[in-house]
Amino acid sequence: MDIKEKIRLNLTEYSENNNFDDDPRSAIKSIKDYPELIEKLKNIKDINIIRDLIEKWILKYESHLSKLVCGRYISCEHAAEAVGQILSDARISHKMQVGTINGQSHAWVKVNNIIIDPTKSQFPNIQPNDYNQDIYWEQNFDFPKSNLKEDIRDNQVRKIKSFQTEEGKFSVYDIEDSPKSRPYMFTVFEDKNGWIVRNASIPDEPQKQGIGTKFYIRINAESLKRTGKPLRSTPQRKLLNGKIVHELSPAAISLWDGLVRNGYAEKLSDKNYVFKSK
Repeated sequence: MDIKEKIRLNLTEYSENNNFDDDPRSAIKSIKDYPELIEKLKNIKDINIIRDLIEKWILKYESHLSKLVCGRYISCEHAAEAVGQILSDARISHKMQVGTINGQSHAWVKVNNIIIDPTKSQFPNIQPNDYNQDIYWEQNFDFPKSNLKEDIRDNQVRKIKSFQTEEGKFSVYDIEDSPKSRPYMFTVFEDKNGWIVRNASIPDEPQKQGIGTKFYIRINAESLKRTGKPLRSTPQRKLLNGKIVHELSPAAISLWDGLVRNGYAEKLSDKNYVFKSK
């Protein structure tokens, strides 16, 4: 049996049989914090955050899982089965796919247009379009529609203006598809030690859709590119009258706490946060 047929049969078996002891679906459920992972995923609407959380979780337990499935490492089909089970338990619609990448058979999972592939490191230069070249097996797993959102694309964040103060350079950004009548406005202090979102104006409903979170993730990438240092929260600062203030609103604290929970940032101390460098 060739490798393509083996992967296809393994994934078909995944979709039809839920009762074997040595497969990844059983293995992941034996891990202590699996229920916590599922509950966390049910409350996340951004597919990119879902992808990153699942991939990091599987890689965290890779050694343990490989032993449970009688292998030395997690194969692409085992990883795809594990991802599929996680998404199913979180009631997130997805598609299992098998195709050829760089001449090798490979399995992965797709949610909308976002690829979840914990074993992608075997292809160092893989690009999203590589997954669409030669798909020869796929199966849909549908659950009631949710309002999952894809992350902001590069061209959806735009700089409106820049200005200089005694403190340094500031820029005002918005998102290209924000309503013209009431755009989502972000004022960013472009500090050499890591950019800081100083002000954010987002109506309540878009806040619930994760607009602020997605913007912070995008601007963190810009901060790393321009300064080599990650985005950080507003630190204490001294006003001209000598007063010390720490301007971090409850909404901003909630946003940063969400980034910490989802593995993007870390909390250093009270009202003090920073994105992880990697």
